[in-house]
Amino acid sequence: MKRIVFFFLPLVLILFFAGCASNQLSNTENKQTEEKLRFEDWKYKGFGYELPDWVEPAIEEKKSKVIKYQPELADSTVEIFSGRGINIDQADAAAKEAASNAMAESGQIYELYDNYWVKEWGEVESPYISVYIYYLK
Repeated sequence: MKRIVFFFLPLVLILFFAGCASNQLSNTENKQTEEKLRFEDWKYKGFGYELPDWVEPAIEEKKSKVIKYQPELADSTVEIFSGRGINIDQADAAAKEAASNAMAESGQIYELYDNYWVKEWGEVESPYISVYIYYLK
């Protein structure tokens, strides 16, 4: 009898925790707003994280909205750079190149605050977008 309990107890616990993890991911999908349905995939989605509120305004280069969601940037000069590509690497390289060129032209070195990538839904020629937020105090 003890052998049966010691065999089935770990099995039941594994099934219980696996069920909880899959339920958490599906709940994250259900919490999306209409605005967030624009994107099919994003950084850390596979870990169950929701799309941060600042990402879409950053892609649209709306600095005031980004600062609204990231109040620690309020006293800083904020620069946003984004790039598109057919994959994450290409989009990331385009965003980094845009940031590098802008810093070279201005002669100022901004500090990286955060970066993120998303993939748009549908038949888009370059579905991946990478966005970088830099700041200068």
